[in-house]
Amino acid sequence: MLSSDSVERSSGSSAIASGRTDLPQIQSRAACLAMRDVTPAFILAELITLLRQEKIVRPGYNTLQAVISAALAAERQRLSAVVGKALDRNAQAALKQLLVRDDALSELAEVKQDAKNDLEAILAHARFT
Repeated sequence: MLSSDSVERSSGSSAIASGRTDLPQIQSRAACLAMRDVTPAFILAELITLLRQEKIVRPGYNTLQAVISAALAAERQRLSAVVGKALDRNAQAALKQLLVRDDALSELAEVKQDAKNDLEAILAHARFT
């Protein structure tokens, strides 16, 4: 899981040394953002805005990636539960058939690569602004 010392305050002191950690705040915001939009680039951009407003030093790439991935996974589970409660078995089976496709894995690989490229571009842009 994510360590609390991966997020540092802009004063230069570590989150542990100052007795505070901003990681729960970042995770909570990411979860809220995932409910609005499941695009990783959107969540990242909004998190960077939060970090700037709160004067929090931007966590590393892997930390942000893990936070965003966890938020998206939790949102997928939440939506699955909502759909599971709202639909009867026949409707669920029909929905599963609509979602099953032979080329889904190759498309998923493309989407993951696009998301990675978007994240890297946004982080590079954030360094220079």
